[in-house]
Formats: sequence, structure tokens, C-alpha cells
Amino acid sequence: MALSLTQQILDRSIFHAIDRSLTEYGYAPDRTLFDLTTGAGRSDYSTANKLITTGSGDKFGVLLIGHSNSQFKGNKQTPRIVIDPYGFLPGDLGLDPTASFELNEAGDAYNRVKLPTQSSTYEVNVHIVGSTALHMVMQNALLSNALGRRGYIPVWPEILLQPAGNFFYENLGNFDSSNKQEGVIEKIYRFLFPDVYETECPIEEDAVALINEITLQIELEEVLMQDSLVVSN
Repeated sequence: MALSLTQQILDRSIFHAIDRSLTEYGYAPDRTLFDLTTGAGRSDYSTANKLITTGSGDKFGVLLIGHSNSQFKGNKQTPRIVIDPYGFLPGDLGLDPTASFELNEAGDAYNRVKLPTQSSTYEVNVHIVGSTALHMVMQNALLSNALGRRGYIPVWPEILLQPAGNFFYENLGNFDSSNKQEGVIEKIYRFLFPDVYETECPIEEDAVALINEITLQIELEEVLMQDSLVVSN
């Protein structure tokens, strides 16, 4: 059984949902135009982000950080949005671990699938950090556009909601974590993603073959033989 990538998929889905909001409204460059796998590409992106700031200050580039760590927490560059995963908690759904069977892609056999015994809930904090009231107002609007009070986001790498299989989320509220001495305003928003599978579902491929033929020939012969014996007696 492969290791689960649920947390990575959740983190990237959240990151790209917020990034699409920033790009749509002009508060961040389009990441697809830069090779962010190289130092030069990341440097070009950072430069483009800084150039968004207008002379009047009514438009500014927002730095989006996918994971918080000690360095990022110490460096209060503003304005910025930081995604800080809290982790998995026990979910509300108990699941039946009894194996079920699903037709494989070739359509010639069934795969045996076992679900985890319980779902999980993923909690994540999103930090909005700024140094002015305008920073906070606009970043709050951008975050609300990406993640409202409750709803669905596409599962990465999808960028549009699908007919099924999207991530459901709920906003649990926010609290203040500002540092007035440093002149930093910070709001932390809590989001829950309930009923996700923290572990992979074990799948035994081609566990059961398809039934190609059902015959009653042997049973019928036995029944006819018994009937003939009864008649003879």
C-alpha cells in the first residue's frame, strides 16, 4: 500500500485556490508565466510581485506562502498570506472496513477495496499579515473570494469544481495575533476540511474474476436422477 499524499493534495488545493484569487484581481503575478523550479524564475516572480505596488498604494503585491516555519514566522514581510497547516483530527464518520468490490478499468475483473475505519478532519490556519488597514481590508476580500464561510474547492491539480470529489470546507472564525510593537497587523482564520481519508484505501487489483458462465447442468442431472429413483420405487 502506497503512503497517503492527502495532506500534500489538501495543502496544494488550498494554496492554488488562494493564488487564483490573487492573480484574478491583480494582487499577484501569474505563476504559470515563471519557472518557479529555478532560482532565477523565483527571483523574477518576486520582482514582478513587488512591481505591482502602485504609486498611490491602492494596489500592492501580496506574497503567498504555502507553509509556515520558524523563518517565515520571524520575518514579518507585509503584505502576505501564510497557509499554516494544523494537521489531522478524528473525523465524524465511522466507516465499514468490510471489503467491497469495484470493476477495474479494463472491465475484466474486480478490485478488492477496504476503507479506513474512520474519516479524518483536516484543520488549517490562514494568516493575513499587513501593516496598514488597506492591506487587511483587501487581503480579507481576496481570501473571502477564495475561501468563504463554507463551500467547495477543486482538488489539485484541477482548477475548476468537478461534478463530484471536491473538497468541502468550513470557516470556523478568526482571531487577532497582531504585534503592535513591530507595527504588524495579523489575523488568523481557521478552516476545517471534514471527512477526508488520511490514509490510502488498500486496493487488491484483479482480486476476483468476472463470472463468464453460470451452468445448472450438474444440479439438474442430480435432481432428475432422484426423481427417476422415486418413480421406480
